[in-house]
Amino acid sequence: MTMHLDRGLLPVRLEFSTAWNQQVGPNEVGRTLLQAFHTARYELIKRAVEANNGWPEEGLLYSCATPWRKQLCLMIETETWACYQDLLTSIRQIGNYRVNGQVYEYDEPVMTMAADKFMVNSIQVWPQWQGSSDPLAIEGEVLECARKIREIRPKYVVRGDYSQYSEAQLEEMHQQHRRRLVGQLRGM
Repeated sequence: MTMHLDRGLLPVRLEFSTAWNQQVGPNEVGRTLLQAFHTARYELIKRAVEANNGWPEEGLLYSCATPWRKQLCLMIETETWACYQDLLTSIRQIGNYRVNGQVYEYDEPVMTMAADKFMVNSIQVWPQWQGSSDPLAIEGEVLECARKIREIRPKYVVRGDYSQYSEAQLEEMHQQHRRRLVGQLRGM
C-alpha cells in the first residue's frame, strides 16, 4: 500500500495492491495504514531535502508549520497583550486532534485518527468492520478523517501587506509593538 500526503502531511490518496485484502488481516489494518503514513512522510521529507541540497532554508518542509516571517506579521497585528499571548500559545502548541470517519457500526466509529499539527499519530480501525478488507472503503474513511483534521487545525491569516519589509524590519516592528503592548498593560 502507498499513501500520498499533502504539504500539511495528511493523506490525499491511497493506492492498494490487488491482493492487499488477502495480505493484511483485519487486526493489522490500522497498523498498516500508520506504517504507510510514516513511509510517505519520510519520502516527502527526503525529496524536500534532496531538492534543496540539504534542509530547506527556512527549515520548513510542509505547510502545517507557521513560518517566522508570518509569525512576526501576525504578532504585529495583535491589539492587546492577551491577544498576543493567545496567538503565541496557539502557534507554539502542537495540538492534539482526534477525529472519527463517517461510518459507524453499533454507534461506534469504524475508524479513528489522531494527529497533531505536524503528523498523524495513530489510526485505529475496528477489526470487525466489514469494510476493513475493502480498499475503497478504507480510503474513504482515511480521507474523511484527514479532511476533518485539516478543518480543525488552526489557520493563521495575515490581514496587512508586509511584503515591502525585510525580516529584520519586521523583527524591529515586532519588538516595538511588543513594548507598546506591555506598556499598555502597565498603564503607560
